[in-house]
Amino acid sequence: SYLQGCHLDYVLVDNESSAVKLVITDPQHNSDENNRFIDATLAKMGVKVLHLAKNDCDANLIKSSLVA
Repeated sequence: SYLQGCHLDYVLVDNESSAVKLVITDPQHNSDENNRFIDATLAKMGVKVLHLAKNDCDANLIKSSLVA
């Protein structure tokens, strides 16, 4: 599958429903094409994606993404 060529750094899963809630990935770990594929595919499944560089961790952005 095309997704096998994509690198996802963190995948947050809801403990109760086992649903994927949020994916965090460093955009430098994927090509532009793979980043677009990740965004489009996971959006269709209702999964939020954050593209954060390795040293650009924004705790407030992660928290707000989990709440919404």
